[in-house]
Amino acid sequence: MGNRKDMIIETMLQNAGVDPSGFIDDVSEEKDPFAAIWKMSRRNNNAGAILAGAKMIGADKIINCIELVMKIRSAEGGMPTDLVKYRDKLKRELMGLAKKKLLKDSYSDFVDAF
Repeated sequence: MGNRKDMIIETMLQNAGVDPSGFIDDVSEEKDPFAAIWKMSRRNNNAGAILAGAKMIGADKIINCIELVMKIRSAEGGMPTDLVKYRDKLKRELMGLAKKKLLKDSYSDFVDAF
């Protein structure tokens, strides 16, 4: 974990009984943050990729919601169908925010990372 916000998130997940190592990758250690998101997506860590993307563009609502999705996933021992749908809805919201906040080239790289 790199910054204070990451440490707070890690502590919150640990307090909730969730192992943060399976969800959060330190994007700040990657030279290319898009590469970190790409790696998480390819490892089927979609929630972690959404969390990293939301942190990248400062989407606080999505950060909070995806953390709750990860907590529920941990409690359930898997991803219920409705939770998958909600996670995908959060991803669509993230893409909409990214389109508004990022330049065209950066947005293209952002979308390609997922």
